[in-house]
Amino acid sequence: MMRKCHLNVCGVGVATQDPKLRAKFRGKPEHIVSYFMWVAQDVRRVMAQLGVCRFDDLVGRVDLLQRRDDLHHDKACALDVSPLLSTSGAAPVHGPVVVPRVDVGGDRDHALLHVVDDVVAGRVVEVAGVVGNVDRAVGTTLSGEIARRGGAGAGGLAVCS
Repeated sequence: MMRKCHLNVCGVGVATQDPKLRAKFRGKPEHIVSYFMWVAQDVRRVMAQLGVCRFDDLVGRVDLLQRRDDLHHDKACALDVSPLLSTSGAAPVHGPVVVPRVDVGGDRDHALLHVVDDVVAGRVVEVAGVVGNVDRAVGTTLSGEIARRGGAGAGGLAVCS
């Protein structure tokens, strides 16, 4: 829970290559491997109970989900999960799901490059457009170009939805 294992400063010595920190870990690497093998075996058991062989077969299977009514916490009772459990009249998805290729940057990102000079000069720039949840990389080319031309002190850019 320290949220810093990726910094090679793991407090218990599990996720580090530093010999001083590694000495804090009382277990052996084989113990971690064994733990994850048990987790994988348990996942396989649950999937077999559901009649599923692969994780891909679980995608879109809302029919396999159900609300737990045995939770008596105020927040759990107040949470309405019915939109998540609704199939909306759609048939469950079976088989592999084809995810469309996401264009990292592309024409949409390059179309924003006309504002680079204004942003680097410190002027406020507003660009209107529709950005959907598949447009995760919009602005990456622009921000890279701003950083390249103006460095860390270059103007500011705010993306509002």
